[in-house]
Amino acid sequence: MILISMIAALAMQAVPAAIVAKPVVDADKKICRNETTTGSIMGHRVCHTRAEWAAMGRTESGGRDNFRDQTTNPGLPSLSGRGS
Repeated sequence: MILISMIAALAMQAVPAAIVAKPVVDADKKICRNETTTGSIMGHRVCHTRAEWAAMGRTESGGRDNFRDQTTNPGLPSLSGRGS
């Protein structure tokens, strides 16, 4: 009898977790960040949409991966699959 009540209690706890929806991400929302240029102590504000920040992040990580592949395996093509 105790086992059945424990299983029922666990089942009741699992139901609300499945109902919670993920928030909708707005790709056009403007996001501003403070950036400092190398060699300068003055920062400046840079604003882009969420989609633009994501695209810039993919571009930067692709360049970083290519640099890593070229320095680790000189003379070989890129192993990251993102270009040469």
